[in-house]
Amino acid sequence: MIRLTLLTLFVNLAVPYPGSRTETNFCSDKKPGLFSQGCSSNVTICNSFGREMWLLCPFGLIFDGSIEECVDYRLASECSAKDKQTKTGIRHLAGKYES
Repeated sequence: MIRLTLLTLFVNLAVPYPGSRTETNFCSDKKPGLFSQGCSSNVTICNSFGREMWLLCPFGLIFDGSIEECVDYRLASECSAKDKQTKTGIRHLAGKYES
């Protein structure tokens, strides 16, 4: 299941965000890997050249950086107890849920 979730993340959503998002130098001091953006479905991927790419988890899932997986928001370690109680099914293009 873990592998399938990550495979789905990379195969179906391996495109940068639409629009003119510019690089933020977020990856300049980080090792290659996956990084969460808090309690959201946003994923930042840093490569070995210090470049970044952005992905979204499949709808309804939150990226949990501690296990590097897209999981239900009730299971994500980045989400506080308050976040877990106020989630709705509405997700903005930026990956944040509307409360």
